[in-house]
Amino acid sequence: LPQHLNKQNRMKLTSLFLAAGLTLGLAPSTPAALMDNLQGYYTFESQTNGIMANVARAFGYAGFTGDSATLHTPVGVVGSLLYPPWTNNATYPSATRAGNGALSCLAATAADYAGTTDLPIWNLQSDWAISVWFKPDIDSADLTNTSNRYFVLETAGTTAPISFGLRGATNTDINGNGLCDFQLYSWLEDGTKPSVDYYVPTNQVDQWHHLVIMYDAEDTSLVTNAYGMMDGYLDDVLVCQIAPTDLFIEYGGFNFGTYRSASGRWWNGQIDEAAMWERLLTTNEIASLYEAGNESESLATLIGSGGEAALLTNYLAAYWDFDGAYAPNTSWVVTNKAIAIGGLGTYQTGPANLTLFGGEYGPGTIETYPLTTNAALALVGNGALIGNGSNNYANIGGNPLDPQQDLTVSAWFNPNTGGTGYFQTSTRAFVFETTDPTQTYAPISFGIRGTTVTDTNGNPTCDFQWYGMFTDGTKPSCDFYVPVSQVD
Repeated sequence: LPQHLNKQNRMKLTSLFLAAGLTLGLAPSTPAALMDNLQGYYTFESQTNGIMANVARAFGYAGFTGDSATLHTPVGVVGSLLYPPWTNNATYPSATRAGNGALSCLAATAADYAGTTDLPIWNLQSDWAISVWFKPDIDSADLTNTSNRYFVLETAGTTAPISFGLRGATNTDINGNGLCDFQLYSWLEDGTKPSVDYYVPTNQVDQWHHLVIMYDAEDTSLVTNAYGMMDGYLDDVLVCQIAPTDLFIEYGGFNFGTYRSASGRWWNGQIDEAAMWERLLTTNEIASLYEAGNESESLATLIGSGGEAALLTNYLAAYWDFDGAYAPNTSWVVTNKAIAIGGLGTYQTGPANLTLFGGEYGPGTIETYPLTTNAALALVGNGALIGNGSNNYANIGGNPLDPQQDLTVSAWFNPNTGGTGYFQTSTRAFVFETTDPTQTYAPISFGIRGTTVTDTNGNPTCDFQWYGMFTDGTKPSCDFYVPVSQVD
């Protein structure tokens, strides 16, 4: 990638995607507002080494400075697929609300949760909104003990300006049936801790519910001297409000599945589709999120319904943009960014990163560094892989794709043939090619080679060649001839 280029066969490669099972297509118009000021979005679709990516950036907004939430398990096994707190619906079909994964806290004493020390809502004193789906799995007997508390979410640290959880209650409805307390809670700078209790029949507790907590800094309709209004929506219905008498106290991160100190009050059940905005949601947006969840559709689906950006992350196994702080001659590894933008980042085998090679001496040499930080040489961003005629290339140590299944590879390349193309049929310059430990087989290959073929006007062309290799020994190829004037 691109390998063994001589000095006349220079080439630049930028933005390489590898996707397994990816189907590209157009879709109807986007509800773009759902992308506006989206600061945090945890789909719980996949995890790598115990990390859940914040994929807000993949859906049209910059997101906050932190990119992930760390998963925690009771025995210190972080991120194991055989363990909570992550599950996929292939194993537990009813355990996800949308997509193929959810945060799964399978026992109220097990200390399963997800937490981030970053601040997805930067300023609590301005408008913000939080949306999350949750499904309790709590014995009815436990719902009558008022000391039992099960937290869906709470801000982290020593205080809790934003909190929502379930707690036991002895209340009954008019028919004497048991109720569960769905409690919205806050903590203010003046030391007060306002809360509102909304009681749900116990026979309606253990099912999927949609929660929206929203703060309107300008709303003083409930109390004229209030510091705005905190609203709580449950299943698309406004069920509780808190009128703060002071500013929200500061916080130190977010926890899902436990309370602020992550030392108890463990959630029992599933949590899915957590999103945070630094703005208010409209009632129509809240309704669309609720309706989508009831159809097992995600926020990503709603956003992606108007364009390809969200769909392009489906089954995305690898993505290298060659951008970033790759100081010359210091970093010889290019990170796979698939997870950071919402893809699975799942490899068939081996590491997920690219190793750079420069000159004749392999990685670490200072002879030639194969990345440029000159934005003028990049198609997008500020970096690109440069083939300068001295064996500069990049190698993937693992196998990101299963060649027997649907796959797609996307890359941009800019040849530098000096405007003359290649006339010698023995001249070949590869954009990419698969390899194996023996360097014998190449089922997927694309490169440029010299040709004597001319167009209908007698002008020289260059051969853009796709090539494959199969287990029966055949090596089919497809040649597409490009006018030399259009090659570079």
